[in-house]
Amino acid sequence: MGAFRVVSRGMSFLRTAILARILSPEQFGTYGIGLLVLALLEVFTETGINVFLVQQKGKIDKYVNTSWVISIVRGVLISLLTLLSIPLVTSFFREPGAQSILIVISMVPVFRGFINPGIVLFQKDLRFSMDFLLQTARFGVDTVVAIMVARATESELALAWGLMAGVVTEVVLSHAMVSLRPRLSFDAKKARQIIGTGKWVTGAGIFDWSSQNADDAVVGRFLGTSSLGFYQMAYKLSTLPIREITQVVGRVTLPVYVKIANKARLKCAFIKTLASVTLLSGLASVAIFLFAETLVSVILGPGWEPAVPVVRVLALFGFIRAVIGVFYALFLATKKERWVTLVTMVELVGLLATVVPLTARFGIIGAAYAAIVSAVVTVPFVVYFYTQSFDE
Repeated sequence: MGAFRVVSRGMSFLRTAILARILSPEQFGTYGIGLLVLALLEVFTETGINVFLVQQKGKIDKYVNTSWVISIVRGVLISLLTLLSIPLVTSFFREPGAQSILIVISMVPVFRGFINPGIVLFQKDLRFSMDFLLQTARFGVDTVVAIMVARATESELALAWGLMAGVVTEVVLSHAMVSLRPRLSFDAKKARQIIGTGKWVTGAGIFDWSSQNADDAVVGRFLGTSSLGFYQMAYKLSTLPIREITQVVGRVTLPVYVKIANKARLKCAFIKTLASVTLLSGLASVAIFLFAETLVSVILGPGWEPAVPVVRVLALFGFIRAVIGVFYALFLATKKERWVTLVTMVELVGLLATVVPLTARFGIIGAAYAAIVSAVVTVPFVVYFYTQSFDE
C-alpha cells in the first residue's frame, strides 16, 4: 500500500506539474465544481458496503451479488441526480462552463457501480500487492489520458475524461483479477444487513465530506473560480503527503484490527500505530511549511504564488487530521461506527461556524484558518471515545 501511494502520488505530482502549465487556475476551479457535485452525491448515497464486508469474520460470498446490485443502482441514481443538478450548480457558482464538466462526470458513477465488490478481498485478506496492481493501473490510465487530452484540447474536460478512463480500467480489472465474480441477484434480507451497518458509515461520510468541501463551496461562491482553483491546489499540495500516510495506515490497520481478538494486543497495536503516524505526519507537515514557496514554484509553476500562504496554514491542518484519522480505523474495527459519525459531525459544525466570517475577513487564507478550527474542536471528542474503546 505504501508503494502504491508513492507511485500514484508521484504520478499525481507529475500530472499536476504538467497540467498546471497547460490549464489555468480558473479551469481547475471549474473542474473542481464538477468533482464537488459528484463527491457530494456519492457521499449522500454511500452504502458502507466495503466496511461491512471487511468487518465480516467469515467468507463474504453470500453478500457479493446483493452488494453489486446495490452499487449499480446507486451509480445510476447518482448519474441522474448529477444531470438534474446542472441548472442549480451553474447558477450557484455563477459558472455556465461547469455544465460540460457535469455532463461528462455524470457518466463516472454509472461505470463505477459495475466494479466487482469482490476486490475488497484484497484488503480483507491482506493481499495488498493485488490492490497495488489494480489501483496503479487505474491511476496510470487516468494520468496519461488527462495529459494527452489536455495537450490536444487545452480544456478542463481533459481532467474529466481522465477520470472516466481510470474508472473504466478499474471495472475491467476488478472482474479479471478476482475469482469471486458477482451476478445480478438481489436478497432483501442481506441488503438490510448491509444498510444497517452502512447507515453510520453514510452519516460519517456525509459529515466528513461536508467538512472537507464546505470551505470549497464558500470560496467558489464568494471569491470566484480563480480563487477556488488556488485554494484547491493549495489544499492538495499541503495535505497530500500527510493524507497518504493516514490512508495507507487506515486501509491496512482496519482488517488487521478486525483479526485481533485480544483487547490488550489491540490497544498495544493501536498505540504503536498512533506514535508512528504522529511522527511521520509531523515531519511531513514541518517540511511542507518550511518549503511551501519552493513546492509551489516547482510543482505548480509561475502564476500560483497566492497559494503559498494557504499551503503553510493547511500544513498544520493536515497534521491534525492525520492524527485524528488514526482513531477512525480502531472505531470501525470495533464496530463503533457511530463514534466516527459523531466526530465528523462536530468537525462540520466547527467549520460551518467559522468559514464564512473568516473567509470574508481574510480571503482564501481565512478558509484555511476555518479548516484548522474544525479539526481542533474534534480532539476532545476523539480522546474521550478512545478512553471508552477498551472499557466495554
